[in-house]
Amino acid sequence: MKRKKFALLGGDLRTLAAGKFLFEKGFDIYVFGFEKSDKNDFLKTAKTLENALSGADYALLPLPLSSDGKTLRAPFGKEEILLSDIFLAADAKTIFFGGSIPENIKDGVHTFVDYFKREDFQIMNAVPTAEGAIAEAIKETEFTLWKSRCLVIGFGRIGKILALKLKALGADVTVSARKEKDLAMISALGMNAVRSEKLGGVIFEQDIVFNTVPVLLIGEKELSEARKNTLFIDLSSKPGGIDFELAKKAGLKVLWLLSLPGKTAPETAGKIIADTVINILEGGFENDG
Repeated sequence: MKRKKFALLGGDLRTLAAGKFLFEKGFDIYVFGFEKSDKNDFLKTAKTLENALSGADYALLPLPLSSDGKTLRAPFGKEEILLSDIFLAADAKTIFFGGSIPENIKDGVHTFVDYFKREDFQIMNAVPTAEGAIAEAIKETEFTLWKSRCLVIGFGRIGKILALKLKALGADVTVSARKEKDLAMISALGMNAVRSEKLGGVIFEQDIVFNTVPVLLIGEKELSEARKNTLFIDLSSKPGGIDFELAKKAGLKVLWLLSLPGKTAPETAGKIIADTVINILEGGFENDG
C-alpha cells in the first residue's frame, strides 16, 4: 500500500519532532523551510516548495502559523515563504493541518483543519507549558520553589496543571478564578483561592506571579502593590495579561513566554501535535476553512 505523503512546512523544532512521529506512523515525510536546522537528517528535504507539496495528501503548518498574516513562520528557513505561494503550489486535494489558522488565509479551495482548537491538544499542550514555566522560574530566581509563595492567575487548562505542579514541589500556591465552582475546587485541592477581581489584595505577598489569562488583569493598581523582587511570568497569548510598560517603569521583572513548549520541550510538544493529527485523521473531521 502506497504511503500517504505529508509535507512539513516551516515552524520550529516541534514540527520536526512531529514529522518524526508521523514517519513512524507510516507517512512519507517531506520538509521545507528547515535549511538552517541540523536536526532533520532523518526526513526527506524538499529543494523547493513545489517539490514539497507535489502530490501531498496532507501538509502540516506551524503553531503559530504566521506572525504577520502574510508569511509562514519559518525560523529555520533561509528565505521568506509567502502563504499565498503555499496554496498556489498545493494540489486541491491537499489537506492543511495548522495551529491558530487565520481566517484571511483560507482560500475556499483547500481543506483546513485547526488542531489548536481541539480540547485534547489544549489539555496535553498545557503540560510542557506548565513545566517550561516552572523551569524558567527556577532559572530566574535565587530561591527554591519549595516554600515560595506563588500566585497562578486563571484556573483553565494551563492554570490547573501549573498550580498542581507547583503545589507538588512544596510551594504555597494561591490561584485566582471567577467561577464559584473553580474557587471551591481550588480550596478542595488544598490551595488558596482568590477571586480574580481581588488580585490587588494578594499580589504583595507573592514571590512569583504566573498569569495564564489573555486579558489585562495586572495593571497599575496591582503592580504598585508588588514587591520589587517579585517575578512575573506571563504565559498568555497576545495581548497578554500584564501591563508590561508599567511593570518595566516600576523596575519589576516580567517574562512573557510565548510558544513555550517549542522552546523547552520540542520533542514532547511535537508528539502532542502528531498524536492530535492522527486522532483527527482516524476520527474524521470538518473543514475549518
